[in-house]
Formats: sequence, structure tokens, C-alpha cells
Amino acid sequence: LDIRLQRTGSKLPMELFRQSLVLDVEEPPEPSAVRYLDLDAAFWKKVKQGLITFIITMGLVVLGAFMVHVTRRGSGPFWAGVLTTTLNILIPIAVKLLMIMEQHTSEDKRQKSMYLKITLFRWINTAIAIKFVTPFTRTLGMDSNDLLPAINGIMVMEIFFAPIISILD
Repeated sequence: LDIRLQRTGSKLPMELFRQSLVLDVEEPPEPSAVRYLDLDAAFWKKVKQGLITFIITMGLVVLGAFMVHVTRRGSGPFWAGVLTTTLNILIPIAVKLLMIMEQHTSEDKRQKSMYLKITLFRWINTAIAIKFVTPFTRTLGMDSNDLLPAINGIMVMEIFFAPIISILD
């Protein structure tokens, strides 16, 4: 904020450039990491693109949680675990396609944005959605609609299904 507003009151004169300017200096990215075709994108255009892809990602989160909820009610926690694992495997592909819409000045900023979206989806899909659709009174039971069998279904599918898909890829 001091840099944007050029606040010099909190700085010593020897810390200022030419005793009057606050500078922001950072190490530049490697030349191979610079996305040269995206350098001319305006700030608000990049913000708008990031916001649109984030809203689409949140829509995928809501859709995935709804699908897991419907599957769990209709077919049980095992198939909800299969669906959760399948969604966790497919979401990186969808996010990579969404990232085509975004413009970033460097590859590390693009990777950070993609990581945030994938992690948010997987975290909500795997942990929050399952807990959210389970009533508190059904937390520790072993009935098919309780939380523990749902978590067990997810863990079993993550242990067996995800590595098999990775090997086949």
C-alpha cells in the first residue's frame, strides 16, 4: 500500500529512491517462464478473466457436491466415493481447459491460479461436501447413511481407483 500511494512518512530518507519515491523491486521470472503473448493484457481484464473462471470453478464445486449428495442418497456411500474419486481425477482436466481463458504474465502465476482452483475443488468435494450433507447425529454411526461409511468409500476408492487410472494414463 505504501508503494501504490507513495507514502514516504514511514520510511527513512536513505530507504527512498532519490529521497522521495518508494520503489517495489522483485526478482523477475526466468525468461522461459514469461508468457510473452499475455504481457499486454490490462489489469482489469485479467481480474475479470480470473473471476469468471473462479465462478465457473465454484459452479463445478456446487454441481459436484450435488451429484455426490444425490448418488449417496440413491446408491449409498460406496458409489458416492467412486463419484468423488472420479470427480477428483477429472477436475484437473476441466481446470486446465478453463485456464485457456485466463491471461497471466508468467507461468508461475498461471500455475498458482490453477493450483488454487484444483485444490479448492478437491478439498470441498472430498471433505466439506460429505460432512455438509451428513446430519450431526449421523457422524459416528456405521449405518449406510452415516459419515464413516462415506469416508471409508472415498478412502478405498482413492487407494485403489486413483492409482489404477494413473497407471492406465
